[in-house]
Amino acid sequence: HLATLKERCVLDDKRFRSTLLENWLLGYERNKDSAEWKTLLFSAAVKRIRIPDSLQKAPNGDGGQANVFRNIGDNRISAYRITRLDSDKSRERFAESRDLLETLKEKVEQGADGAQYIFRLEEIGLSAHDENEAVQVYRWVEGTDLSQKLGRIPSAFVADLGVKLARAVRFLQSSNILHRDIRPRNIVLSEEGADPVIIDFGFARRLTADFKSSQDSEYSAPEVRRNNPNWTRAADIYSVGATLKA
Repeated sequence: HLATLKERCVLDDKRFRSTLLENWLLGYERNKDSAEWKTLLFSAAVKRIRIPDSLQKAPNGDGGQANVFRNIGDNRISAYRITRLDSDKSRERFAESRDLLETLKEKVEQGADGAQYIFRLEEIGLSAHDENEAVQVYRWVEGTDLSQKLGRIPSAFVADLGVKLARAVRFLQSSNILHRDIRPRNIVLSEEGADPVIIDFGFARRLTADFKSSQDSEYSAPEVRRNNPNWTRAADIYSVGATLKA
C-alpha cells in the first residue's frame, strides 16, 4: 500500500506530501473555524471541469440560479450550466445537488422507462478556472421550451405530452427524486421527435430529504406555496397538470 501511495505521489517517504490531503483523508479539520480551510477541504473533494475557450460568451438561457451556455465540439453540442458559489450555504446546496445529480445520471444511463424524457447529464463539478463556480455539463437539446408555445398546441398533442411527462415523473419518483420546479420553461420540446425533455434540476431534492423552502408560482401546488411547505410526490404531479393546462 505504501508503494502505491508513493507511486501516486501521495507520500514522500512515509509523510504526506500535502497537509491538506492528509487532513482530508484522515477526516478532520485543523482549524474548524477557518472559512479558508473549509473551502480548501470542499474544493479538494470535487471534480474540476475545464470550460472550453469556444464557449459562447453570451448565455443562451438564464434561469433563476444559473446561466446556461451552448458549446459545439467533438461532433456534439453540449450545454454548460454555470452557478456562482458565494457562500457556505450555496456550497452545501451544491454538494447535495451534486450527489443527487450523480445518482440521477446513473439511473438515466440505465435506461428505465421515462428516463428518455430527462436531460442527459455528462459531468458535474467545479470550474478549473474558478473554484467558486459550479458547472454542469449536459447534452444540449435542440428545440423550444414549452413557454414559447403556451395555448398554441393542439389538444391531442397535449394529451400525448401528458403521457410522456407522467412517465418521466414516475421515473423520477422511482429514483427517489423530486424535481420541484416543473413548468413550461423547464421542458424542452425536441426538434427531433417532438418529445419533451425535463431540464433544470437546480431545485431538485431527494424525497427523503428534510427541506423547508417554498415555491410560489402558478405551476406550484398550493401546499408548497406557504411558509411551512409540505413537499410530497403530489407536488410534481400538480406541476405537470398545471403545465398541460397552460
